[in-house]
Amino acid sequence: MTEQRSPISKELREGFREAIEKYGDWRYGEPEPEVSWNLQPTAISWICEFVSIYDDSMPADLWLRRSVALLVTWSKTRLKAKNKEPRRYLGGALVSLSFL
Repeated sequence: MTEQRSPISKELREGFREAIEKYGDWRYGEPEPEVSWNLQPTAISWICEFVSIYDDSMPADLWLRRSVALLVTWSKTRLKAKNKEPRRYLGGALVSLSFL
């Protein structure tokens, strides 16, 4: 029999939401952002590890925010490696083509 986990706690959901927001503002090379969880500063990677054991549905707004944050970070990293500016048509086209 599979063990049934309890639903993700409100505090962990809020910590994950804050982690996604901080990830969106984070720049590669800077120290990893932290959020407050259980009254302790906690790295966003740890929050993601904690959340990864839950199979609960994620609210649509959070899913979209997470997706956008990841896409922006991915595109900046990929374009930087190609020495291209992301806010130019060339940069936008290269990112778009990589998803086709």
